[in-house]
Amino acid sequence: INFHFQKNIKVLIKPNLLSPAKPEKAITTHPIIIEELCKILKEHNCQIFIGESSAYSTDLAFKVCGLKKLEKYAKLVNFESEEKIFHDFPNAKRVPLPAILFKVDLIINLAKMKTHGLTMTTLCVKNLYGCIPGELKMIYHKLFHSPESFSHLLVSLNQQIKPELNIIDGIIGLEGDGPCASGKPIKSKMIIARKNAFACDIIASEIMGFKPSSIYTNKLSGI
Repeated sequence: INFHFQKNIKVLIKPNLLSPAKPEKAITTHPIIIEELCKILKEHNCQIFIGESSAYSTDLAFKVCGLKKLEKYAKLVNFESEEKIFHDFPNAKRVPLPAILFKVDLIINLAKMKTHGLTMTTLCVKNLYGCIPGELKMIYHKLFHSPESFSHLLVSLNQQIKPELNIIDGIIGLEGDGPCASGKPIKSKMIIARKNAFACDIIASEIMGFKPSSIYTNKLSGI
């Protein structure tokens, strides 16, 4: 994909740690994928941060999802306790985002291949919703309860955060009634990577059996 890591930079990895779930449940980004990425970054002498705000209990999610062992490579960042910067989007005003997102040199969006009850898929574009801290995510879910209005917010987030490398962990995906424990793990046996989050999602959603244009975030991307 013509992407090259630079040396001596600050890098933030944003995995999907939806909830405190063990890796084999396929609800969260597998720690092996994150660890191998950390090894590559350390070869380039990068300073690494792994940041997330789970649906609940982020600190517990870091532990149960297997990320505490990665502290030898990276600093784990709970977005809920970080300094915030407020941003105005077309359909949402004063949205707080962790300031660290705008202080690093590179953001790597490391999503999980899963289905989702509202957006149909939860891939790279949806993964950045975890940058919104704490219970505010639940409030926005209620405010933007249609797939279209919620997808507009997701697209705005991606345009603001601008991850330069997007990776989908699809070694074991989640199908059916995702994105939580009611979904069913499936051996998808793939990793998808692109510089563009929307392009990554279009490829993944088609592989998952969806018509890509039926996914609102894909449709709104303009690709």
